[in-house]
Amino acid sequence: MKKRMFIFILVILVGLIAFYGYHYVRLEIMDRTAVSTPSELSRKKAVSEMSFTGRVEVSDTFTVDSMVTGEVFQVYANQGRKVMKGDTIVLIDNRKEIDEIKAVWDESMMRVTEARVKASAAVSELNRLTPSFDSGEMSAELYQKTVDRVNLANEELTEAIRESEDVRIKYEIAFENAQVKAPVDGRIADIKVRKDQEVKSGDTVFELEETSIKYITFKVEKDVLSEIFPGKTLTLSIRDISFYGKIIGIGAESEESEYYIVKALPKEDINLPEGMSVSVRLGEAEKENKQAEDTEESGAEKPDTMDNGKKLQE
Repeated sequence: MKKRMFIFILVILVGLIAFYGYHYVRLEIMDRTAVSTPSELSRKKAVSEMSFTGRVEVSDTFTVDSMVTGEVFQVYANQGRKVMKGDTIVLIDNRKEIDEIKAVWDESMMRVTEARVKASAAVSELNRLTPSFDSGEMSAELYQKTVDRVNLANEELTEAIRESEDVRIKYEIAFENAQVKAPVDGRIADIKVRKDQEVKSGDTVFELEETSIKYITFKVEKDVLSEIFPGKTLTLSIRDISFYGKIIGIGAESEESEYYIVKALPKEDINLPEGMSVSVRLGEAEKENKQAEDTEESGAEKPDTMDNGKKLQE
């Protein structure tokens, strides 16, 4: 019985691979229809490579925002209570959000699979046409178009992987941050939510005072908001020293401004001088480098004839 089930599943997987391969070779390679435009991919890549100038801030009163969306299940502290770092102050029931993000994550993984098949098909098409180009039977212009499709397909694969990684991070944030905890020792100045209240990611949950917490703020334009979210990892650098942090809040600079103020917290206790300038990059540098390597290794195979493409560019 188990053997029959295994054979059945194997047949289904082979069928899916064949379907997606045929679909992309015929529709994407032959008809030259792309999901994303080069300009869209370039914009997203440019945002992911942006650097921002931040500043170390110190505050006696610190607002703690929710990183999840759901309904307040329980409030464990009240105004005036002294709390320790890591104490749970509010519990939010966000099971619906977790299920919804998980569904989006599953869809994003399917898009990665489709993009990988498409990129592989594009490379195969390029390799098939290369002998004709080398023998002079195909024009340089037509061959260049094929090279361009390969490059676009690989860019789409890279973007699909990046978007899937962001969704995975959002899932982990939703799963791990239902408990809103005190980031440092302090005293509860005010509780901003009550039991059964609906809250969204970014809503203030409570205020903490009698603390000298240090955090980093930096300014971003409205166009960048689609690429950032509470919980996203940042690479922070002071001179030649780099460390990691995460976004803990995003708010408009003012009603009229097109800029937003992003608040970030280092992942580890680091003695940061107040007012010092900090360089901020989206993502985690080591992970980004590893992701690029993974894309190169597990994504579309590099065509054997990419040198021809380079010659055309020259």
